[in-house]
Amino acid sequence: MDPAEKDRLDKARQKQLEHQMAIKAQVEEKLRLKREAEEKKRLEELEGERKLAQERKELQRQYDMERQKQRQKEEDLERKTKMLMQSMQLAQEQAAQEKHERRIKHLKDGGHDVKHLQKSYD
Repeated sequence: MDPAEKDRLDKARQKQLEHQMAIKAQVEEKLRLKREAEEKKRLEELEGERKLAQERKELQRQYDMERQKQRQKEEDLERKTKMLMQSMQLAQEQAAQEKHERRIKHLKDGGHDVKHLQKSYD
């Protein structure tokens, strides 16, 4: 083979080798970009899940606080109602006692024997 032919074949091989290297570099670049995009997407999904979990946690905290407030209101209302009922019962008992005492006094002032009436009430 003559030197010119050999030189032409060497240049052709060199050109083909450069072309293969360029294609390989493009393929590697595409793979790198694809991996970066996948990693970015994965990180965004993780961030979205973290935010969602945080929102869920905050909503649960608010719900628990509202439930606690409602329970406290119900307990306060129940306590006030119980105190009011006790107060009303005491007032009724005192009113009945005063009525009984007035009746006994009235009967006693009228000259009646009230011993039996006093014993039945005690």
